[in-house]
Parts: sequence; structure tokens; C-alpha cells
Amino acid sequence: MRSISGLNHYYYTAGKAIPDAVMPKLNERHLSGTLMENIVNPLGTLGIGGMMAVFLGAGIKKLIDRRQDVSNKEGSHEQH
Repeated sequence: MRSISGLNHYYYTAGKAIPDAVMPKLNERHLSGTLMENIVNPLGTLGIGGMMAVFLGAGIKKLIDRRQDVSNKEGSHEQH
């Protein structure tokens, strides 16, 4: 028996070697792997980074607006 590295498939060959021509090559890449590595992963990284930047900006804006609101209310209480 000979195992293909990384997979759980075993082939019984009655003691004969499996020809190398039918064995997967280490450098073979499927289209889906290439797409994931070169397109999807960078876009996902950019998307998550952009989303984090938007949330950070919204949080900072909320903090600034809240401080202005509190200072305006304190100013109006001091005048009365």
C-alpha cells in the first residue's frame, strides 16, 4: 500500500508501485487554491481592515459628539 501525502486515501496495489505519472505533483495548484491565495484573501483582508477603520471612525465621532453634548449641557446649567 502507498499513501498520498496529506490525504486519507490508500490504494492497494498488490505490492506493485503506483506509477509516478498518476501521483499528484507537489507543485500542482488547483484554480480554486490560486484564486483563494491571490484574490479572495487580499480582498478579505482589505474588507476587514476597511470595516475596522469605519468602526474606529464612528467610535471617535461618537466620543467627540458626546463630549460636545456634555459640555453644552454643562454650559446651559451654569447660565441658569
